[in-house]
Amino acid sequence: VEKTRLFGGRVEAIEGATLTAAFGVSSAADAGSRALLAALAIVKAGERYEADRGLKVSVSIAAHTARALVRRDSGNPEISPGDTAEIAAVLDDLLAAAEPNTVLASGAVTPLLGRHFMFERLVRPGGGAGGPGVAHRVLGRRVSGDPDGAGLIPFVGREREMDMLLDLVARAEAGRGQVVGIVGEPGIGKSRLLRELRRRLGGRGVTVCEARCLPGGRATVASTVAEIMRQDYGIDEGADEATIARKVREGVAGM
Repeated sequence: VEKTRLFGGRVEAIEGATLTAAFGVSSAADAGSRALLAALAIVKAGERYEADRGLKVSVSIAAHTARALVRRDSGNPEISPGDTAEIAAVLDDLLAAAEPNTVLASGAVTPLLGRHFMFERLVRPGGGAGGPGVAHRVLGRRVSGDPDGAGLIPFVGREREMDMLLDLVARAEAGRGQVVGIVGEPGIGKSRLLRELRRRLGGRGVTVCEARCLPGGRATVASTVAEIMRQDYGIDEGADEATIARKVREGVAGM
C-alpha cells in the first residue's frame, strides 16, 4: 500500500493477499511509468524483507493498461464496473503465469513504455502477438530512456535554443557552472531538445546524467538525486546495500 501511494497510485481493492491498484485515474501524467516503478519497488522491498528477516517472501505482480470509463458523480473518481471486470480478467491471466518475485506486463504496456523500461517477451500457449498469450517480464528501468534515438523524427526548428544550450555548456566547461530551466506545454519538444543536446555532446568528454520526477508521486528530490548517483557510480538496479555503499564510497573518493 505504501509503495502504491508513494508513486501516485490508488488502492482499489485488497482481498486476502491480493492488492489491486490503479494509476492514472486522477492524473494520467506518466501513469504507466509510475505503475511499473511502484511494482519494481514492491518486489525489491520484498527481497529486502526476506534478506533482513530470513522469512520467505513471494510477490507476483501483473500490469496492464486500458481505456476505462471513470465516473465522478460522487466527487471520488470510480472506474466503471464493466471496465474493471475486463481489466481484472487480463491481470488474472498474467498472474497465473507469473513466477515469484517478478512483474509481468501485458502486450498493451510495452509499446507505451518500451523506451523507458526493459522487457523480456514471453510467449505462452493460447494467444497470438499482443494477445492474451503474450506477456513481458519487466526487467527494470532503462538508464536514459531511448539512448539510440530510435523512432525519433528529425530534429528541426530549435537551432536557436540548441545554440544557446551549447554556449552554456561551453561556459560550464570553462569552470562557470550553469543551471537551465526549460519549460513549455506537454508535447512541445522539451525532452527532444535535451536528447539532441546529449547526442551533440558525444565525444566531448561531458558526463551526462538523467533522472525523472514523476507527477503525482511523492518520491521527488531524494529519488532524483539517488537515480543520478546510481548512474554516475554504476549501481545496478538490483544491487544489495553493501554493494551500493561500496560504490558510493568509491565514487565520492574519486571526485
